[in-house]
Amino acid sequence: MTEIIETTDCQILAELNEEIQTLHYDLYPDQFKPYNFEMVEQAFEHFLDDGEAKAYVAMQDKVPVGYIIFKLKDSIESAFKYSSRTIYIDQVLVLENYKGAGIGEQL
Repeated sequence: MTEIIETTDCQILAELNEEIQTLHYDLYPDQFKPYNFEMVEQAFEHFLDDGEAKAYVAMQDKVPVGYIIFKLKDSIESAFKYSSRTIYIDQVLVLENYKGAGIGEQL
């Protein structure tokens, strides 16, 4: 059973990120940097410092297997439009060994 929990634990997010960052770097080394735990952890900390940002981790048997990071943006009502809330999804990750189990959909 998968449990989805809100988190601010940037260490877990950075550890999960290694798989995808390494894949991106291997495929496109001219566009992506090699994985660096400290830099990735700091990037997540900076992202989550924004009061509009949120992160959730998917856990299976108390083991983190994926995450989603997003920002909520509230727009105020104006003469032109009603107020609204939008979601900007920055990252979604499910570890390779857990893909196809519906975890991404749950996130």
